[in-house]
Amino acid sequence: MTVVWGPHFENEVREHLSKVLAAYDAEIRQTLRESAERPVEEIVRRLAAVTRRHGLSRDAAELRKLAEQWG
Repeated sequence: MTVVWGPHFENEVREHLSKVLAAYDAEIRQTLRESAERPVEEIVRRLAAVTRRHGLSRDAAELRKLAEQWG
């Protein structure tokens, strides 16, 4: 059976992505709150780890590059 893109499927995808991004945002905010007075490279590594946990590996790779530049 072939699934075709339609309003119902689109709504499900949007709801799912909305939940994923909300969880990602909450964890990023928590990480930043916990990062006061820490070295920038440590903060960037922590943010990269959060990003990887949420399956955003391209963003994690970009953050790792920044950590290497600053470290």
